[in-house]
Amino acid sequence: MTSYHSSKTILPGAEPFYFPGGETGCLLLHGFTSSPEEMFLLGKHLAQAGYTVLGIRLAGHGTHPMDLQRVTWQDWMADIEDGFAFLDSVCKHKILIGQSMGGMLALTAAAYLKPDAVIALSTPYQNMRFSWFWSNILMDWFRPMVDKKVKHHPEFGVRREADYPAYAVYPTKIYRQTYVLGSAMEAALPYLKMPVLLVQSRADGLIPPDSLDQINKKIPSHFKQTLWLEGLSHGMTLDPAREILFEKISEFLQNLML
Repeated sequence: MTSYHSSKTILPGAEPFYFPGGETGCLLLHGFTSSPEEMFLLGKHLAQAGYTVLGIRLAGHGTHPMDLQRVTWQDWMADIEDGFAFLDSVCKHKILIGQSMGGMLALTAAAYLKPDAVIALSTPYQNMRFSWFWSNILMDWFRPMVDKKVKHHPEFGVRREADYPAYAVYPTKIYRQTYVLGSAMEAALPYLKMPVLLVQSRADGLIPPDSLDQINKKIPSHFKQTLWLEGLSHGMTLDPAREILFEKISEFLQNLML
């Protein structure tokens, strides 16, 4: 029987990363159950292009799945605010870039942090029902942990998938936080007037296929762009074909003329 014990030890690759560079800073936000390693290659690419880059670790991530039991979506927002404040102290311009749940957080935070631009990758949009929220609370009693049915890491076990820098399991309870975050993101979208880039792959089998279109139609910005990619996985920042994504992000940032 698998034993779940909390650990504050940060997994290798889950440490925050920082690349000092030019006067435009990019704050990189990883996805649900993942870690900064998910964004590291994109960060390295941006740093090589001259940007200052900060990749943060969101609360409860990169240690042990049980650490998500005590986390709220506001904790993640506080992490973003801290990272943004740091970039503000060293950079003239700030960009928020998030993957999956990190994209939800980036779009939500952009409504009040007012970055110069925001980029959301593989970002889910779901029309949550209140009945689903209550059924999730009941599920806590019967299935407190969700097993992703993926291979566990040979050394770190449930603390990491064998083939991706994310937890192999997670507590059912954390669903409630993503539910509320989804509502917060929806409320934030009408306030986004800065340039926005939304990216989704047609091969993404993890989020609703109309997520990009649903998010896009709620954003009033006159400087928004949408990009559909072919063949990339949900975790597109680590996909073997990620270079096309990186090039498109670089092109978007260059066109901002910051």
